[in-house]
Amino acid sequence: MERKEVVLFMTNKNEPCLDKLTERVSSELCVFRINIEDLLDGTTLLSADLKNLWINSEKINLNSIRSIFYRRGMTIGQEKVKNSFQNNFIQKEFRAFLWSISSLLRNKFWINHPFEAVSVYENNKLFQLKLAHDLELKIPNTIISNNPSKIDSFCNENKNDIAVKTMKTHFFKERNKILAIYTNRMNRSYFSGREKEIKKSPLYLQEYVEKFLELRITIVGEETFCCSIDSQKKESTKIDWRKLDLHDVKHEIYTLPKNISLKLIKLVRKMNLVYSAIDMILTPQGDYVFLEANPSGQYEWIEKITGLEITKSIAEHLIRGHL
Repeated sequence: MERKEVVLFMTNKNEPCLDKLTERVSSELCVFRINIEDLLDGTTLLSADLKNLWINSEKINLNSIRSIFYRRGMTIGQEKVKNSFQNNFIQKEFRAFLWSISSLLRNKFWINHPFEAVSVYENNKLFQLKLAHDLELKIPNTIISNNPSKIDSFCNENKNDIAVKTMKTHFFKERNKILAIYTNRMNRSYFSGREKEIKKSPLYLQEYVEKFLELRITIVGEETFCCSIDSQKKESTKIDWRKLDLHDVKHEIYTLPKNISLKLIKLVRKMNLVYSAIDMILTPQGDYVFLEANPSGQYEWIEKITGLEITKSIAEHLIRGHL
């Protein structure tokens, strides 16, 4: 019996959306999943040449692969990181191997290819903002700098009301807890006297944008799934709602204005992506302000709370193998 065409998943064990997604896709096509952790501990044996891929004993002709879903398939979870030279060497070699496979499959349908999703756009804050601005989306005044005088001037130019963010998501392990750095609201007095520290690392600063609602918009191809997050009802979530449990903040399905929705779809296509999770602010004055696009952003919690059928849309795209 001839095997169906294949959908390949390159990911890790900790992705909450994958079980439901692979179940949907496997009803139509053959599914193979590569977890980076299983490669590192020898559970999965992977081989490749110019025409074929072998996952353990399964041989997959590259021409039979219809589409690939990639999500943090070269990222090691914080609890798995080991600092020995040997482990770092092995991790880097596996990443190089997976990058070679990704390059061989470049002409296939991806959600999303790691070149765009990771190498170009992930954490690339200024470039994302430029693309959004080019599409006439509103963006906050922004600067990245380790120059104390530039930071002082930026505070003065923006009503001395600044959001301080990180360019990447950082997690730290302390006393068996995983901690994160959240957005903070600051003014110039915070930076005064910290000139030596500021010079040692860039700061990502934006004018503080007042919020009526926060919006999480998931783009899949030409479809828009928008959820409002009512972060302003509690003092503890006004600046960064992620500090609390997700279920402590009201989430609702939200209908975006059509012109904003179309601009966001254009933005994702301009980035050569199929999927992206976009964060925006709806101001009390009714303006929609773009903050960032995350090519690997999570969506499962929104689907659970609101019922938005994001998994269904992703599965349909992977099964079709095109937009």
